[in-house]
Amino acid sequence: MIKSLSEKKGGTRILSKDSIAFHSFTEDMKMVDSEIHNNLFTWNNKRGGSAQVCSKLDKFLISEKLMLRNKEISASLLPLGGLDH
Repeated sequence: MIKSLSEKKGGTRILSKDSIAFHSFTEDMKMVDSEIHNNLFTWNNKRGGSAQVCSKLDKFLISEKLMLRNKEISASLLPLGGLDH
């Protein structure tokens, strides 16, 4: 699920009620989504050109307190292994 439109390229450009609720929940719980250094989008529809849709569906949520204590926390994507989930 995306939390903002910056986490999606292509497709419908509107946030669902669930996306807004998820964003509010992570804000209320003071959770930080660690930046994924080697890729912004973690899912795509495998189409090209204007039909391509990409989204950042995978999250690495950590508490804001932990992030402030240890600024070296980061996340990286593993290479695809043939599966799409």
